[in-house]
Amino acid sequence: MTYLVASGHAGWLHARRGNLTAAAAELRGCMELALELELLLPAAVTLSYATDVLLERPADLRRGAVALQCAESVGVARRLLEMTVDYAGTRRQFDRQIGSFQAVKHRIADMYIALEGAVAATEECTWAVEHRRSDADVAVHVAKSWTGRAASQIASEALQLHGGIGFTWEHDLHLFLRRAKVNELTIGAPSWHEERLFDALAAGNA
Repeated sequence: MTYLVASGHAGWLHARRGNLTAAAAELRGCMELALELELLLPAAVTLSYATDVLLERPADLRRGAVALQCAESVGVARRLLEMTVDYAGTRRQFDRQIGSFQAVKHRIADMYIALEGAVAATEECTWAVEHRRSDADVAVHVAKSWTGRAASQIASEALQLHGGIGFTWEHDLHLFLRRAKVNELTIGAPSWHEERLFDALAAGNA
């Protein structure tokens, strides 16, 4: 498990390993927060919660975890799109760059549209959570539902558009693809978040 503590550098948070057994007991059924690496995370995509708040409010921890995961998924999706555009511009078939084929252009355009939706949803989610807005849960569910599926979809498209090289261990694509697929299903799958969003709508809370 991981918790966030303020680092000495203004505007940054430092993610470090810690023990959140009390929070884990409540959250075990729907999430597993496993940021094993120590990371410096920009304040734009992190949350200004003190450690004691996270420990005392498991719901805040869940919201924060989803926001951070969505931000990571956006980064993964963006890198996959960049890799795909670069590959489509250099790979040649039938004496032409494959990126010049309309079918390939359309698929890359769809990847870009999905990414931009994920960016918008994640920005709204992090803003709502950091400022403890009353509709933070709704923003979290929307972000995870869209971003989880979008990153996974972009990863699958990237794999197909890379052709045979994308299936090899020698290419880095599989590293991003696996992260996108894992993020889609952890801390609540998109379908789980959609059910919570439906409940909120039905109760008039959204």
